[in-house]
Amino acid sequence: MSSSDKLILVVDDEESMRHYLKKTLAREGYDVVVAQDGPEALALAQERSPDFAFVDVRMPGMDGVAVMRTLRANLPRLPIVLMTGHGSVQHALAAMKQGATDYVTKPLRLDALVSTVAKALAGASSSERPRTVRDAASVEPAQASPVARPAPSQSAETPERGVAAWLRERADDRGLPSASPEDGLREVVRLAEMTYVDELLRMTDGNISRAAELAGITRPNMHRKILDLGLDANAYRKQD
Repeated sequence: MSSSDKLILVVDDEESMRHYLKKTLAREGYDVVVAQDGPEALALAQERSPDFAFVDVRMPGMDGVAVMRTLRANLPRLPIVLMTGHGSVQHALAAMKQGATDYVTKPLRLDALVSTVAKALAGASSSERPRTVRDAASVEPAQASPVARPAPSQSAETPERGVAAWLRERADDRGLPSASPEDGLREVVRLAEMTYVDELLRMTDGNISRAAELAGITRPNMHRKILDLGLDANAYRKQD
């Protein structure tokens, strides 16, 4: 399969970065679609399954890691590279643990950008790739990330009902607060954020500072997000 047959999804809230990546990658022969936030990225993935994704870590609302985890839940073989302007070895390791294929820092060098895409695509198995995220639900098994303490039993496969239904089922399985059944992108975003924050709290035993560090955000923002989602960090802390 030539580069012209490969679809690359770019997710970044900065218009200049979206323009730069689309122009640069299109020049290399790739088909490129861009999204300014998580909901738009998920909508594009519903229409056509990407072969590769560049996702910015720091975005308002649904951050890059939450976008990555939602996409990966349905397309576990999808190569996803996270981008950040605040790169460090510690953040890179945290991103890899969360499931990133690779991690690049801004400003992006042209040679590094092209080689990163080529390397990730070369290592990905694209045979019989589903055309859409919904199609993928019945083809590719969802892979749950390990957590610090045992999690409730979960279905080994993603239900055929789609992203929202799968996330809703996972949230219910973990006993997380119920979200309004809107059956739209708003619910997908909330459910994705809820399961993502729940995962971080499980990994850190309810330590908000450590959870914020893994997510790449400040502690006050993480604390606010926990409250907004109706979660309680104390419930994740080990009892002596």
